[in-house]
Amino acid sequence: MSLLLCMSSHLSLICKFYHIHYPHQKLNQNIINNDNNIFNFLIYIKKIDKIIKKQIRSFKLIILSEMKATTDFKTQLANTIEELTLNEQSWGSEKWKSIQPLISQSTLNNAFENHNLILSIFPKFDDIITRKCKSIERVQKKMTEQIQNKENYFKVISDFLAVRIHCEVNEIKNKIDYIKEIVNLHNGYFHIRGSSEERPYGFFLSDSKYTDIVQYMYVYLKEIGYVIEFQIGHEFASYTFTINSTLRDNPKCGLINLWSEDFYDDVKKFILNKTNNIEGNIIMSDILIKANKIHQNNILNKVPNDLLVILNRL
Repeated sequence: MSLLLCMSSHLSLICKFYHIHYPHQKLNQNIINNDNNIFNFLIYIKKIDKIIKKQIRSFKLIILSEMKATTDFKTQLANTIEELTLNEQSWGSEKWKSIQPLISQSTLNNAFENHNLILSIFPKFDDIITRKCKSIERVQKKMTEQIQNKENYFKVISDFLAVRIHCEVNEIKNKIDYIKEIVNLHNGYFHIRGSSEERPYGFFLSDSKYTDIVQYMYVYLKEIGYVIEFQIGHEFASYTFTINSTLRDNPKCGLINLWSEDFYDDVKKFILNKTNNIEGNIIMSDILIKANKIHQNNILNKVPNDLLVILNRL
């Protein structure tokens, strides 16, 4: 009897895993009462065996279907990049849009699993910060966030793998050069946002002067199979953008948008003036006063400690 009770308990856990109804208490009572217990128990095992096998077949079909969709997406993505490259001039092409129906949460999960591979391919970036796995709901929303005559279908598939590299503004150029070197060694593709023949490093650098505290670079390597978004730059920018993402997903989270009262712009100017050795009219005491002002009504009623740490390092 004790053996049957033990088996019944294990069977109950199996049924719970497969979401199968199992009259655990009723069968256990039958076992205790010795009411044809072995016969009833074996009949129920046979029924459950059929249900489980059916569900496993169903699971297999779903998994195989998702695996095929992911493989098809990666194949079509590779073909599209080979034809269009990653250049900004192609970002509005319908060809980026044509592969979007193949995206599923399984695809996004598969992309996210490649973060360790990024670390091995770019070993100098031992302090890479990985962003959380994309949700299919967010990707689907991006599909609809298109401005007429300014469509950017590339942005939908551009950051299934997204990493951040913190550095000083005057170090961004060297980080970009390192990425370019590795990508060329792997016969891959890259694009620096806003770049041109006149401005090969894009909008953050102009005439040897730094004009922004962050730069984006997009990379595709066949070994990974997805576009990687590199966000390279000052930790204050990264901190601000993380808050933006959190507020977008949960407007009632209690965080403060650092674009309020031009706070982000003021800090950015302070950093750029310091980096470019320019005497500016923005001083740290004014930044701290404004930081306290915009955080008066947050859940802590004060400037978060992690933000203060960043500001004190400027």
